[in-house]
Amino acid sequence: MLRILIFTVFCVLTLNVNAQSDQYSSKVKTMLSLTGAVQTFSLAIDQMIDQMKGMRTDVSVETWDELKTEFKKTSIDDLVELLAPVYFKYLNEADIDGIIAFYNTPIGKKYAENTPAITQESMMVGQEWGMKIGQSIAVKLQEKGY
Repeated sequence: MLRILIFTVFCVLTLNVNAQSDQYSSKVKTMLSLTGAVQTFSLAIDQMIDQMKGMRTDVSVETWDELKTEFKKTSIDDLVELLAPVYFKYLNEADIDGIIAFYNTPIGKKYAENTPAITQESMMVGQEWGMKIGQSIAVKLQEKGY
């Protein structure tokens, strides 16, 4: 009898954790969608397939289109499932709810809309900054006789 009770409690707890996990993953996907990350993942799939398309000219355009559609449906969900535990380590469900609330505001929407351009320009600025630092280090090493 005790075994049955323990087993039942274990099953209920497992179902509860899975339901919470599914809810958390769903919220992470919503957050990633609102922030533009899901669209970025989708573009990454496009780029990967376009690269492969250039190497495999024997594959029909229709097949490549089917693959893009298939992988955009499944791979992004797979990626969200892989990312959810990472987010869970640092953000609780209330944090995710707050981020979702922010991205549903006009400022959040504006930020999400402009994030790709900000990121692209920031990367260029970062490259310039890195080259400047690299040059300064080279000068300092030369001054020290290296």
